[in-house]
Amino acid sequence: MACGIDGIVATNTTLNRPNQEHSVYKQQGGCSGSPLRQQSTDMIAHVYAYTQGKLPIVGVGGIMNAEDAWEKIIAGASLLQAYAGFVFEGPGLKKSIVHGLHRKMRQHNIDSLSEAVGLNHRQSS
Repeated sequence: MACGIDGIVATNTTLNRPNQEHSVYKQQGGCSGSPLRQQSTDMIAHVYAYTQGKLPIVGVGGIMNAEDAWEKIIAGASLLQAYAGFVFEGPGLKKSIVHGLHRKMRQHNIDSLSEAVGLNHRQSS
């Protein structure tokens, strides 16, 4: 923050592999998508707490549906990037996520998505 950055992209890929015997996990290079979901969400929560929610966080990693998107938002992401989700779910992913987020907002009695950003952090404080 002292360097004047405008935000943080958290995260992208990991070299870690899930404990599965699928041949795709034996390949070299960065692993993204669902295997990265929890690690990404944990990093978003860490960055949100460290910055006290003062910087926008782009949540990336394992967003395959509305539940995954909501998880990133309440951990502290104010923006989302989905890539693997579009590869596996197709262009309908966007509509599915938007409708799912509306349902989550109603369940939590939230009028604006910005109210949900970092909700987990504020509830545990």
